[in-house]
Amino acid sequence: MRKVLVLGSVVVFILSIFLPLQAQQAPPDTGKMSWELFQLVTAGQRKRAAGEEVPELTVLLISGRPFQDQDLQELEKKGYTVLGAYGYFALVKAPMDHFAREDVGLNTLDFVSNASLPPPQITNDLPTSFTSGTPVIRADLLWRQGFFGDGVKIAIIDVGYDPEHPRLAGMSPQPIYYNVIPLSRLYPFPYIYREGEVATDSPHGTSCAIIVHDVAPHAQLCLLSYPRWTGLVGWLCALDFAVRNLGVDVVTSSVEFSLPTCHADGTGILNETVNRILQGTKTLFFQAAGNWAMGSGADRTHYYAVFTDEDKDGHHDFTSTDDTWDRNTLVFEAKEGDQLTIVLEWDAWGSQTASCDLDLYLYDADYRVPIAYSLKPQYGKKDAAPFEAIGLDPNHPLILPYTGRYAIVVEDAAARYHGGSSVGVSFHLNIFNASGPLTYVEHHCSCRSVREVATNPHVIAVGAFSPEDGTIRPYSSRGPTGAGLPKPEILAPDGVTGTVYEHFYGTSAAAPYAAGAAALLIQANDGSLTKEEFMAYCCARDSEQVCGNPVCKLRLLAIVR
Repeated sequence: MRKVLVLGSVVVFILSIFLPLQAQQAPPDTGKMSWELFQLVTAGQRKRAAGEEVPELTVLLISGRPFQDQDLQELEKKGYTVLGAYGYFALVKAPMDHFAREDVGLNTLDFVSNASLPPPQITNDLPTSFTSGTPVIRADLLWRQGFFGDGVKIAIIDVGYDPEHPRLAGMSPQPIYYNVIPLSRLYPFPYIYREGEVATDSPHGTSCAIIVHDVAPHAQLCLLSYPRWTGLVGWLCALDFAVRNLGVDVVTSSVEFSLPTCHADGTGILNETVNRILQGTKTLFFQAAGNWAMGSGADRTHYYAVFTDEDKDGHHDFTSTDDTWDRNTLVFEAKEGDQLTIVLEWDAWGSQTASCDLDLYLYDADYRVPIAYSLKPQYGKKDAAPFEAIGLDPNHPLILPYTGRYAIVVEDAAARYHGGSSVGVSFHLNIFNASGPLTYVEHHCSCRSVREVATNPHVIAVGAFSPEDGTIRPYSSRGPTGAGLPKPEILAPDGVTGTVYEHFYGTSAAAPYAAGAAALLIQANDGSLTKEEFMAYCCARDSEQVCGNPVCKLRLLAIVR
């Protein structure tokens, strides 16, 4: 009865928006704005027209080329407050309706290709575990030969740390803390840093630092954080500072962002920026592969397919059943108050003129009425980011109204509104529940679940295996990438005790083990180590088949001189 009452209060409003769409009325042109940003900007215009106060909005701008100083000057002249910029990304603040003004809005900024709300950060920890992973990777074999990471500098990039935690406070050498803050202008530096400060007190970063120190107790740890509001821009500034200013030998990060920038193939503007930072250095970069491979019982899940529409009804066929609703939906179960982010991304990055266009809908699976949707037009547009997202705005999250069954529908907007077709385009669908596990998920895919920076061929992606039986964790993301590369490159243990968490599951725990192992090998290899040498030194004969490709488990071998 409660569910019916809740639906009664929202269905009239939802249908008032949705019914015109059923009548083949094309959604409004959002220009350079994502769907959710467009909704907020439109709301700001209504407030302005009604004489109400218009709140300010922080927006992530994306350019087709790295931002130049003159670009930021133009933004400031047009009334935007530039909060920070790095590479292709800039954070700005302005009143909600400012972004759509004819004289200064986004359409007047030729260097801006797309704009969205700043993406939420996702850490790859699953706090539950049982044993220490250090003996599992056989670090003692190198300790006995005198290799403890002496002279090696390791940067950990995370949301924050607890300097007063006994494990960190008792380390020798003492960790060096840096809070990296993006600047509003690029010259002479795109950021400042404050030594001895942390952005926030976080058990996640603290636990990652403890693991690295466990494996490489003599290495110098540089613990970098950035203000949470700076998000992706802050993370890139921290990476640049670690590699270019500190000259670290190893970087490890277990943070990812929900905003897609490529078709999980290691390309795109985010990966290009990472490559530019690493170029010409000997820094090894370890990235947590992510926890997207599991279905029911996990807080995040993934689906990959090629858009198929055998019955020509304009919706993706998740199955080949005769029942139209069942064929066209991916069903999951969730609870009242769950906070969801759903991202749909397809293989059309870099298209000069978009010929594919998909729309994303979330329905009540029983009453079959829409709860939320993302309808940004991409068809026929240049540099249109090929993704739709629901719940991407951390300040206005999608909070589910009741416990029950929900359904996702992927629609071919190119066919529905423009006479084109998106049939044959491959796409990824990622669902993340910030509130906890989803009790049931239909049609999830384990393979091809690795995404963004973890797909970069120059980055070592680290998956997680069980130290009990050696099998890959069911949630550990895996490839192949969109470019066909096997990922992750290596598996490390998770499920470890002795950190801030009582137990620490997830690839967040695995990546620091690989970074610590690299520090031991760098010392043993006279101060330098390539990605290929790392793989050769730390891989035992046993490996795990991951989506058709053998992936090595991190088990250190004694160095033969």
